Formats: sequence, C-alpha cells, structure tokens
Amino acid sequence: MRSRRQSRCTRSSKPIPPVPRKAEKMIDLEKIRFSRHALDQLITRMSPQVLKKPEKTAKKILAGSVEDCSMSRLNRFKRLLNNGGVEVVYLINSGWRFVVKPENDGSFLVLTIERAYKPL
Repeated sequence: MRSRRQSRCTRSSKPIPPVPRKAEKMIDLEKIRFSRHALDQLITRMSPQVLKKPEKTAKKILAGSVEDCSMSRLNRFKRLLNNGGVEVVYLINSGWRFVVKPENDGSFLVLTIERAYKPL
C-alpha cells in the first residue's frame, strides 16, 4: 500500500509514465522560503552570470517548474537516507532541480537548487 505522502512519480506498477504535476498545484508559491545554501548554490551554478536578486530569479524559475519524475526510486531512497529521513519534493525546470521541504506551518523551504542532468 502506498503512503499518502508518497509522490506520484515513484509509482512503477503502471507501464505509462506518470504525468508530472505543476509546482503551483503542489505548493503555495507565496509561502516559499529559500535557505541561504539554496541561494548560494544558485549564484555559484549560474556564474559567470551575476545575479542582482537571486531570490527573485529562483522564484521565477520555480514558478514554471514541474514535479521531477526522472529520478529513479533507488536514487530517491538514497537521498531520503542522506537527508536523515526528511521527506522532500523535487521540482524541475529548464535543467534546474529544486529540493523543497514542506514545513509544519504550511510554508515550504527550498533546501538546495542544483543542476538536473538526464542520465546517459
């Protein structure tokens, strides 16, 4: 039996790949916060381009993102273990992956922003 919080992307019993949900359907974009680490990662990974307002840029990219269904169940499990069992949502847009943690107060914390590369 699948837990209620399990992502639709981790289902593998059907031959049809799941349709990724849009970020706006999964999280309230008005209640997004970014960790300092996430913004630092965006700044570092966008260099040599200089970002005057990294949080605004990150929100703009995040607004157009969808659920990341490209990650294997094994990779998701490894990440879950590495993160101390903290459940997160993976969102992707234009090669950027956002790792988002739902908070108890209804807000969402972006833990990190990374480049998402498709496996060869």
